[in-house]
Amino acid sequence: MNRQFLKIGFTPSAINPDPAGEAAAISRLLESGIIDLLHLRHPEATRSDMAKILTLLDPPILSRIAIHDHFRLIEEYPIGGLHLNSRNPEPPTTFASGSESFRISKSCHSFAELRECALRGKYTYLTLSPIFDSISKTGYFSKFDPDELTAQLKTLRSEIPSRPQIIALGGVTPDRIPMLKAFGFDGAAMLGSLAPHFFCPR
Repeated sequence: MNRQFLKIGFTPSAINPDPAGEAAAISRLLESGIIDLLHLRHPEATRSDMAKILTLLDPPILSRIAIHDHFRLIEEYPIGGLHLNSRNPEPPTTFASGSESFRISKSCHSFAELRECALRGKYTYLTLSPIFDSISKTGYFSKFDPDELTAQLKTLRSEIPSRPQIIALGGVTPDRIPMLKAFGFDGAAMLGSLAPHFFCPR
């Protein structure tokens, strides 16, 4: 199956105190083609904090955003996806995306978890981390052997042809994308390497 290699950006955990500054950074990253999709990830942000950013984004940009918290915001904004994690392991019980292009993704941290989620068939893509030593998290080190990564991803491709896209996360920088493609990943997610974009002057 020939799929577009996805470049996904994650916002820093800390929310920018200037919502307009963060919204501008998000729009720049997506419109410039540096990334294809963006995850608005602020674990400590309130619903109001998130809404202030989303209100400042145009619908075409919102359609390329996934949120990690405050999932009910999809009822008010044309957001393009939800990302499930340990804080929010399931969509809202009344969830209805209203669009076939709506994306649901999930975090995985082992081959066993990755395989289990791939078999469920309800995700658009899955992140696997940490592939390299984290840039943003102190003491969060790579735990995957390159040869085993390549073998496991090859097996997953052959056994589950319709699997979700598998996205590398953790210590990912643009210069490592060719290596990730060689491993067999379908995309790369960047967090720490994008942080300067969110805290530079508009």
